[in-house]
Amino acid sequence: MASSDPKLDIRGDTEGRSERDGLVLSSTLASLFRAHPDAIAIIDADSGEILDANVAFAKLLRCQRHELTGQHYSRCYSPGRANKHQGVFEELIRTELVAGPFETEITTKDGRSVPVEIRAEVTEAAGGKRLVAMLLRDLTERRPAEEALRASEERYRSLVDNIGLGVALISPQMQVLAMNRQMRTWYPDVGLACRPVCYRSFNSPQRDEPCAQCPACSALQDGQVHESVVEMATQNGARVHRIIASPVRDRAGSIVAVTEMVEDITERRRTEDERAGLLDELRIARERTQRLARRVVSASEEERKRLSRELHDEASQMLTVLSIQLDLLRQELPLENAAAQQHLRDMIDLTVEMGTQIVGVVRSLRPPALDTLGLNAALEELCREFAQRSGLTIRYQGAETASLTDMASTSLYRVVQEALTNVAKHAQAQHAEVRLAADGRVLSLSVSDDGRGFDAAPSRTGLGLEGMRERIDQLGGQLEIETQPGKGTRLLAQIPCEEAS
Repeated sequence: MASSDPKLDIRGDTEGRSERDGLVLSSTLASLFRAHPDAIAIIDADSGEILDANVAFAKLLRCQRHELTGQHYSRCYSPGRANKHQGVFEELIRTELVAGPFETEITTKDGRSVPVEIRAEVTEAAGGKRLVAMLLRDLTERRPAEEALRASEERYRSLVDNIGLGVALISPQMQVLAMNRQMRTWYPDVGLACRPVCYRSFNSPQRDEPCAQCPACSALQDGQVHESVVEMATQNGARVHRIIASPVRDRAGSIVAVTEMVEDITERRRTEDERAGLLDELRIARERTQRLARRVVSASEEERKRLSRELHDEASQMLTVLSIQLDLLRQELPLENAAAQQHLRDMIDLTVEMGTQIVGVVRSLRPPALDTLGLNAALEELCREFAQRSGLTIRYQGAETASLTDMASTSLYRVVQEALTNVAKHAQAQHAEVRLAADGRVLSLSVSDDGRGFDAAPSRTGLGLEGMRERIDQLGGQLEIETQPGKGTRLLAQIPCEEAS
């Protein structure tokens, strides 16, 4: 209740003024006093009597203003609190300092207790009379909000303490301001009272400067969230920590601290290292298996080639010579010996049939066109001959490819051979199509049909498909199968050109 004169004006004028025991407030001051939203009472410092109270004070106590005047201020307090606050009042009178704010409870006229916050100050009126101005603020509505805030803070503190991560609050001077339970468990010797420096407290032995990749330093510098993985030296040995640092700003936007969330990933890192080691061992074993498989396939193809050559160069020629000799023998027999003539003709026909079958075996073991004309011509010949034998309508669309390794051309030929065999045996198809294409990066080979399709789940595929997949895998490629029951099948093999050439 300030004015140009710190002493209250006490005069005998009664018009527009509030007067008691010579205390007169000016009409302007009285108007402000009565209309103030906070509860205010003027108390005689010597007697403790309430000289005047504003409307808000009377409303707070559920009574009329005139009912308060002349009452001792202590009657406003709840039972059991009057003596305690009378001591505060007496100390205020003695020291003439500002009392409060402090919280207490007052009792209304109808006996209800109301939580309030009290401030009191001694002032001197004109004539030397000492008064106490006491201001009360109703906490009825603020208390639930404060309780809710306190509960929220408790829940937040409980959450932070039980998340399993270390949380620390770091000042711009790199001092540790707060730690959650996990951080206190990791660093039980760090006391917050002396504001310890983080890079000295969280390392054993202590560091003289921040870590080289300290995310807190980076967050303080640019105001962004930073993350790093740091190996920390502790009393229990080196630990690997994943740290995420987030800046904390005040209302003006200035960075006042950094929150560090620390996750101990030592065991995870150890597990990852062990897993990486196992994966390396598995990769080496797989490469060894692939090399062995390539050698097996290569040896198998070499054996096929050798058998094909021997059958072609020896057995086939011997059968040709045999058929010629049998025909010469037939010519030397008398024509009258018809039975012998017919017997020799049957033997000649059988020899020719055996030669034809050997040629077929030779082609299946190792098609000559594959060695002499290349993959494109060999596939075209395979499709033509297979269509004649099976009755399928096979359309071939090929392309000349760059020089392929013997393994690549042989593997692709065998894939088509196996795929067409599957179509003839299982697909119940009428048409099939084989396509060979190369775009400089990838060599593609596809075989599709209009058959009944099948379930392509790994558990339902046979050895033929697995063999095809293994051949393509050895060339660094991929084999895909697109099929649905009743909608045909498409098999697509793709190989990097550098692997095939």
